[in-house]
Amino acid sequence: MSSCVVSRWGRRLTVAALLTGCSGSSGPGAAVMEPEPPSTAGSGGTGAGNPTPDAGVAAHAGSLMIDIPITAGTSSGGTGGGESCATQQAEAPIQHQPVDIIVTIDNSGSMQEEIDAVESNINVKFANILQASGVDYRVILVSRHEKKGRQTSICVTAPLSGNAACPATPDQPAFSERFFQYSVKVDSENSLSLLIDTFDATVQDEFDLGPMGWGAWLRPTASKVFLEITDDNSTTMTAADFVAALAAKSPQFGTAEAPKLIFHSIIGIGEKTVVTEPWTPDEPVQTSVCGGDEDAVENNGEVYQELSRATGGLRFPLCQYDAFDAVFEAIAKDVASHAAIACEFVIPPSPMGKDLDLSKVAVSYDAGDGSAPKTFGQAKTSAECQADAFFIDSAAGKIQLCPDACAAAQQGKSPKIDVLFTCEPTFVDPA
Repeated sequence: MSSCVVSRWGRRLTVAALLTGCSGSSGPGAAVMEPEPPSTAGSGGTGAGNPTPDAGVAAHAGSLMIDIPITAGTSSGGTGGGESCATQQAEAPIQHQPVDIIVTIDNSGSMQEEIDAVESNINVKFANILQASGVDYRVILVSRHEKKGRQTSICVTAPLSGNAACPATPDQPAFSERFFQYSVKVDSENSLSLLIDTFDATVQDEFDLGPMGWGAWLRPTASKVFLEITDDNSTTMTAADFVAALAAKSPQFGTAEAPKLIFHSIIGIGEKTVVTEPWTPDEPVQTSVCGGDEDAVENNGEVYQELSRATGGLRFPLCQYDAFDAVFEAIAKDVASHAAIACEFVIPPSPMGKDLDLSKVAVSYDAGDGSAPKTFGQAKTSAECQADAFFIDSAAGKIQLCPDACAAAQQGKSPKIDVLFTCEPTFVDPA
């Protein structure tokens, strides 16, 4: 008789698993797990350690509890004295959201050494580390391109950009899949307002390579990371004004109250004892300025510090440009570590010998931080989404976490997604 076996006695599944229904007998190679015997402790209920004999898949608000029916004489293969039901598991590959990194570099006269240090490290200690991490990244540089004979400007070469050498032929930025440059002069104190004005080409780039503004190079589903490099401070916008203006430009940046971005800064902030060690978001605004630069640092960059602190960014001292290799390496690693997981997953193939039943799918997620795993139930449509739920796009063959479930899953330290094939429908009642 056809069967589909549940493998955990009265355990709430973790949020990192997809539970998919199946039918038919277990075939060779199917990942069938042995049912665990129920505990004799306690009485009644369907909680962990004491499932009821007729329990199957039970919906509790938006989350799901899967219990194992007690069937005498069953085995992991579904043979024996009666019909058995066991969960079969398949791991879903974790994918990360792409990341768009918007880098702004001050082109004022005091920035030449720092710009040279950026040119030396943006490929080796930034792009290469991101590439090795597997993150789908894109760098959008807002700063003046270094034409032949023009100082305090930046020219980026391959492999990040499309230019083999500098000066380039033609002498202008060359884009690649990973790199775009909006060439405009950034002054000491106007970088934030200039980012807003160049987003939609209110201020145009000098080569007319971005007629729609740098915002046209963003990918709507990508996380947003900013990197500011300057020896001064913003006088044209406050931190709050900048976040609100970005949010008004595009919902990609979240809202003024809940911005969806990280803002790193390499500024005139005073150094720690280890000069390349960053100031973290939980550390207060620093009033000291860094030393060791041939040119005097104008300011500690308090506005940029506030942006970094408010968005979870890091703050580094600009004066240590000789150590920009370590700084860019730290920022690249931070970008890679914060790349959020994608919230849609391809439905894996059903175990051998099973027919896929989409009504019997659930999602279990394990954050990987030692917290208890959690299981999501299935909403019948995206319109019926609720907390701790997902829905299935059957046409695309994908499972999509509902917004609240997605937000929770993206906080995971080392997330794991499993796909479990169960015996009962996993639909939850609409909220």
